[in-house]
Amino acid sequence: MGDSAWEVPVLEIHLLNRVGGINLDFTKLKCIRTEFLKFLRPEQKFDTIKALSKQIREDILIANSFFSF
Repeated sequence: MGDSAWEVPVLEIHLLNRVGGINLDFTKLKCIRTEFLKFLRPEQKFDTIKALSKQIREDILIANSFFSF
């Protein structure tokens, strides 16, 4: 596959397991509707799993503060 195969914009979402302090059970969902509310950061490549994990934790903190969790 050439680089042109990846030129279509992609939106990656992560579902937080709570809304307003209420824990959610996503195992029973068959369909979910999403809405873009906040852009956290551009795509990044990471040299190590440790660096990726650290960034994910930081992203979660930012998302939680946006939603006031």
